[in-house]
Amino acid sequence: MGFTEADEAAWQALLEWEKRFFQHKDRSGPQREEPSIQSQFDKLNKRYEWLDALLFHLHSLIENAAFQTDARDRLLKEARDFDPSISEIGDLKHLPIQTLNDLAEKQMARHRLLSLAQGGLSGTGSIVFLGIDLPMMLTTNLCAVQMMAQTYGYSFYHPLETLVSLKVFYIATIPRVYQYEVWKAIEKEVEDVKNDYFYEGDDTIVDTIWFENMLKQIVKAFIIMILRKKAIQGIPLFGMLFGAGVNYQFARKVTEIANKFYQKRLLHERRKDEAGQP
Repeated sequence: MGFTEADEAAWQALLEWEKRFFQHKDRSGPQREEPSIQSQFDKLNKRYEWLDALLFHLHSLIENAAFQTDARDRLLKEARDFDPSISEIGDLKHLPIQTLNDLAEKQMARHRLLSLAQGGLSGTGSIVFLGIDLPMMLTTNLCAVQMMAQTYGYSFYHPLETLVSLKVFYIATIPRVYQYEVWKAIEKEVEDVKNDYFYEGDDTIVDTIWFENMLKQIVKAFIIMILRKKAIQGIPLFGMLFGAGVNYQFARKVTEIANKFYQKRLLHERRKDEAGQP
């Protein structure tokens, strides 16, 4: 489909979102110079190949899981309410951008509620729930990124899309100060891809910045263990609220960035097609 007025409005809204989301600075005190992502990578260049492999395997397990297949079928069914001719994920690219955004909003709401519930269970202080909290959080939010990709017509069964989705997940899970440069770098890598099947950019995912940020999640477990002692009639309400809140905010950030990334990617492709660019 051509680049419509609605597409242009969505495009401008995305540019405004980028400016607001990534360029935010603390105005309450003196301006601090933000470190360059490249300088940080040069200084903290240790790679975690085993974690890269773990994320790829986790991604593969999720994409072949029955619950993700059911979620894909549900997405296609919801999309057919707008266009009965839709038969596969790639067909969703032809839906109006507002329709796709509405479908994405439904997906985001489901994943945020799931994260809320999972965080609440971890907040009980149960050793079992605390032990699986980080793996479940990674799994839930990788699922969310996969569903955002599919909502905009990008099937994660494609080898190229596997790596793109993991990189989008990486953007969402590093500190805010680094996100914009990484966002632009990955946009350029995707735009420069000449082979539609294989990813030709940097195929590493995990680095020291990501690893150290994930380790901060362990602090959550210690706080929950402390809050467990502050039970109300035997119910660790404060711990449950804390765990639910942390996981919900994490999911909110991941789903927002994934939604905006894939929406912008699709709109960029439509703009190029409209302009007749190769």
